[in-house]
Amino acid sequence: MLSLLMTLCLVGCATSDTATSNRPGAKQIAVYQAANPPTQKYIVIRTLKDDAAEVEEDEVTEKFIKDARKLGGDAIIFHEKKPSGMEVEPFGFGKINNTFLYRVDVIRFE
Repeated sequence: MLSLLMTLCLVGCATSDTATSNRPGAKQIAVYQAANPPTQKYIVIRTLKDDAAEVEEDEVTEKFIKDARKLGGDAIIFHEKKPSGMEVEPFGFGKINNTFLYRVDVIRFE
């Protein structure tokens, strides 16, 4: 009975592995790091921020890519993540994850 309950809880917590940047026909958004920005001229059209655990970094990146696409951006530039606090992991039996502030600039090439 307990194993059935645990299985149902885990199924409800599943996430999709589908990357929005790989959808057919979707505009490709380049991803740069602030230490290695693009060499061509660009303008920053918006700065996006999110606070998340390090294990959620791929999900945060996909969210930024999706938002950049909606804004008409060509790329995003990741700034260095900064520690922002801690969170208790749901169903983690007291496991605590460090959280970070993720910040990107959405850019458009000139």
